[in-house]
Amino acid sequence: VVTNSDGIAIKSTFDNDTTVQYASLVSNFTAKARGAVRRLDGDDELRFVRLRSKKHEIMMAPEFSQGQEYCLVVVQDPSAS
Repeated sequence: VVTNSDGIAIKSTFDNDTTVQYASLVSNFTAKARGAVRRLDGDDELRFVRLRSKKHEIMMAPEFSQGQEYCLVVVQDPSAS
């Protein structure tokens, strides 16, 4: 899934409902994580987040540049070989 700064999916391989769910949740999560990183060090920037649960591994790579914000989201099964 690729999202824009408004949490709207630009590109996805999921069905529409799953895409909307991931796009919205990831957008909120990366905004909070970015704020936390900036509070810890004002000169630092969030570059990559990896979450792992029993069912999914979610990797988020937000990009903040020149007034544009995008986020690449990869969801995979951590038990898959």
